[in-house]
Amino acid sequence: MDWRKALAVLQRYQLPDPAAFLLPWARCAVLSGAAAIEAAADGSEVRLRFGGKPFLAEQFGDPFRAWAEGRDADGRLEQVLVGALGAFRLGPRAVEVRSGAPGERFRFSSAGPGKSGLVAEADGEGTVLSVAFPDGAWERPRECAARLREACALLDVPLAFRGLPEEPLAPEGLRLDWREEGRRGFVALPRRLDLPASEVALSQLGVQVAAVSRRLPFAQVDAGVNCDAFRLNVSRAGVLEGPELATALESVERQVESLLLEGCRRSGDILASAGEYGDWEPALRWLWAAAERAFSAGPGGLEHPVRRALWESRLFLGVSGKALSLKCLADQLPYVGCVPIARALDGGARLAVEAVWCPSEEVRRCLEAAFPGLLRELSPFELARNFFPAGRV
Repeated sequence: MDWRKALAVLQRYQLPDPAAFLLPWARCAVLSGAAAIEAAADGSEVRLRFGGKPFLAEQFGDPFRAWAEGRDADGRLEQVLVGALGAFRLGPRAVEVRSGAPGERFRFSSAGPGKSGLVAEADGEGTVLSVAFPDGAWERPRECAARLREACALLDVPLAFRGLPEEPLAPEGLRLDWREEGRRGFVALPRRLDLPASEVALSQLGVQVAAVSRRLPFAQVDAGVNCDAFRLNVSRAGVLEGPELATALESVERQVESLLLEGCRRSGDILASAGEYGDWEPALRWLWAAAERAFSAGPGGLEHPVRRALWESRLFLGVSGKALSLKCLADQLPYVGCVPIARALDGGARLAVEAVWCPSEEVRRCLEAAFPGLLRELSPFELARNFFPAGRV
């Protein structure tokens, strides 16, 4: 097979987003056994440098032929070529590969398929994959490097960036990093609490391949899962349905339950951090949304540990400042006949029954799901008179 036929086959693997060409190169670094990776955006050039197993010069005399003839047992050459084909679509001046063992180093340079050259190099270290864009294309290297940074949340190999602004610190909040046999990932509070489904990033070799949207039981999250056994589609930009994907998503669901249990365990501290009117900790709002969904069909089924935790954890403030749970409100229901709520918070109030401080619709929706038709809003005057329905106490 000549390079034209090999190229025709490889073009089936085109990246949907050519600016993502650094992603397969990062997977190449992992397959090479790199201990660390460095990405640099310098002027109109972007480079990826890593150690580990070097390439052989003979693989780049005609890289498409080498790939077609099977001189790529570990899949590294394919990752380089897939990335290069993406880079070529951006109109670079050149794509270069520098690699080789000491005394056998080489530099391969290409302005496009069929327009390449291979020369020996006297010195150098590691493997360097680079793309030089036309003068004046100063933002392109930084865009491509930023695209790589976004995709490497689950990379096990340290990845450093030069020429990019410092990445902003992730907001503090509930997050759980996990590992199971053949899989690893994270679940965290969603960036937006009003989304109807969870965005789950799917990675292979620690680099994101695609994302799927799934409506998960109990609560929605931001999540990522890496599985090197994922089966990818022809473009290498999607994960095929199958047992590997199904098992990975089941793992994410289990970890969401673990995150909810951790949130319930910490609910007292989270509740204590609630600020002024409506300034609620995102984790607390997330727990309310989870409880609303869990109890929309009533409080039955408390044998499930998540439902029980949401029922028993103190997720609400009483008007007196006392922390309350749904269970507390249910326990007083036979005597009070309703679930008292109020928009005013009075730390000095002395009430015969507990009333929930309800400054937002989120709190009201959660309570209404657990106690449909039983909420009763009390005025400050009624609270001052220790109001409760006549004949109940």
